[in-house]
Amino acid sequence: MAVTRRGVLGATGAAAGLLAMAGTADAAGPRAGERTGGRGGRPLIGPATGDRLHVMSFNIRYDAKAAPGTPDSWTDRRPVLADFLNLEQPTVLGVQEALYQQVKQVDADLPDRYDWIGLGREGGGRGEFMAVAMN
Repeated sequence: MAVTRRGVLGATGAAAGLLAMAGTADAAGPRAGERTGGRGGRPLIGPATGDRLHVMSFNIRYDAKAAPGTPDSWTDRRPVLADFLNLEQPTVLGVQEALYQQVKQVDADLPDRYDWIGLGREGGGRGEFMAVAMN
């Protein structure tokens, strides 16, 4: 069965689509001599081409309104994540522990338009999200 990038978030749902595509993902990562380390503004993997996927997952950690300069500060973490995602441009992005406003902010920070699906732990947009976005 052929699965298109856009078709993943269709009627079968993100989880079923991701499982179906797992066989087409390149788990090997960069080959020797290719881009390395993300240093100097270079991606670790970069955008996927052709039928390949670049899948990433992050525990976003909910926005506890912590003061800037502390490990829990979303104000500090958001721009770092945005820069990283704009450099890597994953095909599929999973997030955990993201509040609704964080899901919307991450979506706004992504380099291209992503479709996403998710539900808050307490239903709808309430509580921490487990969301999947796909380009």
